[in-house]
Amino acid sequence: MPSLRSALLDLVLQGLPFDVLGQLASLVGVERKVLCQSMHISKTTLARRAEAGRFSTEESDRLLALAVVLQAAGELFEGDVGAVGK
Repeated sequence: MPSLRSALLDLVLQGLPFDVLGQLASLVGVERKVLCQSMHISKTTLARRAEAGRFSTEESDRLLALAVVLQAAGELFEGDVGAVGK
């Protein structure tokens, strides 16, 4: 059985699904464009990723890193993930 770290690495290497961006934005309560700006993804690149259905390995790595930071911030706010986006 693969470890969580191994499974995440595999996901990043194949490219996270495009839907992850919207899910993360909804969870935190911010617009997708705010997350894209923090990840340095332009509108044109975002459109290409939407069409492809996946992020690149590099973008997936940044998205995962952002999710880890947001999770830590959520813990700081005692589980109130919505407070992170405010």
